[in-house]
Amino acid sequence: MKNAKFIALALLFHGAAGWLSPVYARPGEAVAHQSVNQTVKATGTVVDETGEPMIGVTVVVKGTQTAAVTDLDGKFSLSLPTGKNMLEFSYIGYENITVKAGNGMKVVMKPESNAVDEVVVIGYGTQKKRDLTGAISSVKADDIKQAPVMNAMEGLQGKISGLDITRTSGQAGSSPEILLRGNRSLNASSAPLFVIDGVAGGDIDDINPNDIESIDVLKDASSTAIYGSAGANGVIIVTTKQGKTGKLQVDFNGYLGINAFPQYPETYSGEAWINYLREGFVAREGREPDDLSELFNAAGLSEGAVQAYNDNKWINWRDEILNTGMQQNYSISLRGGSENVKGYMSMGYQQEKGLYKNDQMNQITFRAGTTFKMNDIVSVGFQSTLTYRDQDKRNSRLSKSLNYLPLGDVYNEDGSLKQRPIDDMDSYINIMADDQPNAYKNNVKRTSINIAPFIEIKPFKGLTFKSLLNANLTHGRTGLWDGLDTFMKLSGSSDNKRIASYNQSNYWNYTWQNILTYGLDLGNHSLTLTGITEYQRSKTEGLLGSNEQFEFDGFLWYNLKGGLIPQVESSYKETAKMSYALRGAWNYMGKYLFSASIRWDGASQLYDKWCAFPAFSAGWRISEEKFMQGTRSWLDNLKLRVGYGVTGNANISPYVTSTAVTTSDGAINLGTGRLQTYILAQNVANNSLTWEKSYNWNYGLDITVLNNRIDASIEYYSTDTKGVLYNRPLPTALGLYNAKNTYYKMSNIARIKNKGVEITINTRNIDTKNFKWNSTFTYAKNKEQLKEINLGNDVSAESLIALNLFMGQPVNTIYGYKKLGIWQLGQEDQAACFGSVPGDVHLATPGLTWDPEYTYTREETEKNEAGETVPVTKTYNGAYYKEGENGEREYFTRDHTYAISANDKMILGHKTPDWTLGFSNQFIYKNFDLSIMCSMRWG
Repeated sequence: MKNAKFIALALLFHGAAGWLSPVYARPGEAVAHQSVNQTVKATGTVVDETGEPMIGVTVVVKGTQTAAVTDLDGKFSLSLPTGKNMLEFSYIGYENITVKAGNGMKVVMKPESNAVDEVVVIGYGTQKKRDLTGAISSVKADDIKQAPVMNAMEGLQGKISGLDITRTSGQAGSSPEILLRGNRSLNASSAPLFVIDGVAGGDIDDINPNDIESIDVLKDASSTAIYGSAGANGVIIVTTKQGKTGKLQVDFNGYLGINAFPQYPETYSGEAWINYLREGFVAREGREPDDLSELFNAAGLSEGAVQAYNDNKWINWRDEILNTGMQQNYSISLRGGSENVKGYMSMGYQQEKGLYKNDQMNQITFRAGTTFKMNDIVSVGFQSTLTYRDQDKRNSRLSKSLNYLPLGDVYNEDGSLKQRPIDDMDSYINIMADDQPNAYKNNVKRTSINIAPFIEIKPFKGLTFKSLLNANLTHGRTGLWDGLDTFMKLSGSSDNKRIASYNQSNYWNYTWQNILTYGLDLGNHSLTLTGITEYQRSKTEGLLGSNEQFEFDGFLWYNLKGGLIPQVESSYKETAKMSYALRGAWNYMGKYLFSASIRWDGASQLYDKWCAFPAFSAGWRISEEKFMQGTRSWLDNLKLRVGYGVTGNANISPYVTSTAVTTSDGAINLGTGRLQTYILAQNVANNSLTWEKSYNWNYGLDITVLNNRIDASIEYYSTDTKGVLYNRPLPTALGLYNAKNTYYKMSNIARIKNKGVEITINTRNIDTKNFKWNSTFTYAKNKEQLKEINLGNDVSAESLIALNLFMGQPVNTIYGYKKLGIWQLGQEDQAACFGSVPGDVHLATPGLTWDPEYTYTREETEKNEAGETVPVTKTYNGAYYKEGENGEREYFTRDHTYAISANDKMILGHKTPDWTLGFSNQFIYKNFDLSIMCSMRWG
């Protein structure tokens, strides 16, 4: 037993095994907690559906703790205690089997191929997929690991319909932006709620993808209303890997990939750049340059630049700026246990290097969890997480490379960066100047500790009580150094002074959750009742110290007193929420399903603090009806679902219901010294501020056919969000906060509607012993509209446009001038109507129409053969016109040009797509697999 005790100590965090040591079975052997009279031996072989031996199948004598694990040949052997003759066989991904013990047994395990029998995690519980009445999508660990990504959510891109996942930044370590079924808010966050191992509000960035067992996405309000205000934007439930009964299992996962081949325009160099200068010269002067000397002089090139041209010293700035990035992820985990004690522990290391130098992220994660079964009634355990992240950020200068001088030397002879690629051009600064030692550094360090102990009590069959306390502490630090040798300073684009800052934040959060569940099975009827209480409290403290005009570079932000203009700021925020919830689920004969819930939330940041969020849903498994018996040979499941629910949102600043006093920028001197002055904060209190509510209907159809080879789901939903929170600017007549800014007031004044359709199709195209081919197709279309906003009767459409608000359009609408390119040669007549020439920017003018038949004359001058300037009358064909209300036309010509104004701006698009599509394929041949995934976003 020495080896067993050592394993227990490794698994049970902080030496918890000292008071309850588990028992493990070696392959092919049996062990027990106590000495018994073992008289009968059971032996046999376990194989899969293809007849191949299965390694690591757990074999347990039913009703005891006697266990064995199959060896490399799938064989097992164990002794049966007196009076026990039933064996239980279990393996992940296969159905549990209970058979009578014997000698020389052959046990065939069956895979869990029936999709409707999969267990899905719902709010505060689990449910079989066949019994679901809400819109819920699930992804298992194998699907998550297919995509080699740093953030697990990026691995879901294109796999869950309605879930829009985009990475808005190419910066190393940046998190993806996640949106589920469109935006529902203007000022409050539209990101879905993450629930990690039952605790709401977790950070998916702290979880190594290799530690995840499953991800379940709750889409409609009938599923998310049990989370009340927190579930307004959808809920993503992450379940991590836990300990399991059986021998110690050690897993190692690792991958190494590259970030390369960015799609960015090629920069000009060589003859292409000379032609670029020549075309510009012709456009300005109306003639070809006499020689290269005239061309270079016109471009403002110095003698050093001309010499660099003669020496063939070309620079491809795009290639100089961009590097080949790299990402790697390694994790090792241990898990195992007995019937009484199960443990899991893992450690992971992630690194990502971006396309820029000094753009990188390193992260270390550690997770540990244990469950102790004290007796048949009480179980206790805990889950813990430790995450450390070190990230370096830098500014991007890639856009500069498109029109930057491609001549000179990037590096000095010693390999260091050359600040000025051409010595006699002081204004020509190396784009990569920030990469010089101690020129610029932006470093972020973050440490997060999370621990969640729990107790679970099952006093009698059907009743379960679980109490969980989750505590989280996160410390963050951002150090910023902006020296004199950065690109912005050397180019004169920012003040020539050294700046350093040190920003520190501490975040505390704890959640106390109590769940009481009672399940009653009455034959054809089954009933599950759940009661929940939850209390959350969080605090955030911030401290920012900065200084300017340092004398030296080497101290970075570690010597703030070395500057001449010190500044110190501090901040504090605290929020609290109390919740109560009830839910009931009824199932009749597996055909008629009904669920209803109600949750009451009280949030400290609102004036009207309490609100109720009801929901209900129903399902009809049509395939189980007698009149569908003729379809049983090909139809496995056909279910119709409908759901309705109300959710809320209160993700706003905690102090918008009170008018605060803050320090002003200046101080006064009354003769006795400086006296700090105070003014009202910019946000004015709103004593009627209440919940932002979303009212959602969802209709769904699930179908599975051909012995579970094809399963599909179709969803149609409509969400009407009322009382949308918006931080409205107050009229200037009520006063100004300062010379440039008005006061603001958070109010419930808008309405947003979303409606759409989602389709998911999973197929098992080929399923043989050695080769498998699975496919997943997803499609989602969403229409998002701002339907109402009440800023007062005197607010014009122009005022809404200034606030980037457009009635009937999505929330994040892009508005501006539409650039069609540049005016081309041959378009001189059209360009002249705008006072432009070929080479100038060509903007779309939606109110104008080109009339090629219009003719007009113009008095001009030109030189005759004698070189004298003489007047001439020229005739031109074609002009733009704008039609008035009464049909009259106003023409714009060379003499009467059209002036581009703000009226020519238009809606160019929006950040949320009109539709998304995903298609993924997985090919498995023996021990090799290949995954191909693609996703599309349109609109």
